[in-house]
Amino acid sequence: AGFLGKDAVEDRPQLRRDVVGYEEGAGARVVVLDAAGVVIADSDGEDLGADFATPGRPEVTLALDSRATADVRSSEEEGGDIAVAAAPVIDEGELVGVVRISRGVGTVSENVGRATAAIVAVALGGLLAGLLLALALARSLARPLSRLAAVARRLGAGDLSARAGTV
Repeated sequence: AGFLGKDAVEDRPQLRRDVVGYEEGAGARVVVLDAAGVVIADSDGEDLGADFATPGRPEVTLALDSRATADVRSSEEEGGDIAVAAAPVIDEGELVGVVRISRGVGTVSENVGRATAAIVAVALGGLLAGLLLALALARSLARPLSRLAAVARRLGAGDLSARAGTV
């Protein structure tokens, strides 16, 4: 996988292999269209030859107009919201196709949930470590003061031999 230009669009078998590799790397469906909006490579393999330049896919229309876009929108085919991005493929100033990537928002939400849980776990771990350190420091400071208080009580009770020693 690498540069996607006119040569890559013309080498369909390699393009299909690259698209599947991109899907595995991104965890999202990857579709490559020609300059007319027809699918020439699909990581799912289900829409080859289909016209993706439809009103239901506004991101494709914008990309065919040489404008990259990203959005979250509802998809009847996916049965819910999807995060979708499309970008024009321009080679030597000429539009040769479009790359479209889509992923269910549920998957994105799951990833955000896992990341949030990890952050909360790290924060709680840090809080616990801080509390343990504060407790240890408080005890190390309180121990000499407790000894001084004990000596003061003994002195107050008349034991003039009481000594605090090294504090």
